[in-house]
Amino acid sequence: RRARGGRAPAGSHAVVPEEVRAAQPHERAPAGDAADDGDAADQDERITTTVPKAKALRRVADKMVTHGKKATLHHRRLASAYVRDREGVSKLFDELAPRYRDRPGGYTRVIRAGFRTGDNAPMAVIEWVDREGELRPARPVEARGGAGGEGDLLEEVAAEQAAHHEGPAARS
Repeated sequence: RRARGGRAPAGSHAVVPEEVRAAQPHERAPAGDAADDGDAADQDERITTTVPKAKALRRVADKMVTHGKKATLHHRRLASAYVRDREGVSKLFDELAPRYRDRPGGYTRVIRAGFRTGDNAPMAVIEWVDREGELRPARPVEARGGAGGEGDLLEEVAAEQAAHHEGPAARS
């Protein structure tokens, strides 16, 4: 059974939260179908779908790029279990993996795109980052809190704390 909200109901044993469980075949299928969404994904590297499917696809897509970056036969076969056509696997290993070689994660972006007419389902656009024609450009490394900006801030805070702890005699 599934746990609701990531926690097991009272009195239930062996209920594993959804985030921890391994993907079941019927849960992997929508992500695989979206990954196979040939014409939209190949031309624009962008897919419009519902928000829950986009969030599920984001996890799968990031894992596939990680497999592509490792570039072994084993990882190619793991990727082909999700991306079911050879062209998609080739694109993953030949184009996407080299593009994200220096990026430590976060290869996709989910942008909310309003609500679908008819059932009012929340829609989103999922796209690869750092590419031509993206909806929103990627933030620079300093703005993401990566290397460069964060170290300087930590040094400033450490200097302020050291000056504060030395006492009034040391400051004057």
